[in-house]
Amino acid sequence: MISALLGVEIPYWGQSLLRVVGGLVAVLLPAGTIVYCFCSR
Repeated sequence: MISALLGVEIPYWGQSLLRVVGGLVAVLLPAGTIVYCFCSR
């Protein structure tokens, strides 16, 4: 899916690493935005 998009073959550990990083970003970005908005008042 991603490897076809980029045109390079990503190994299995690279795909799992991307999935972990993507999951962390998806969780931390909204949480960080909420905390930032809440604390800046």
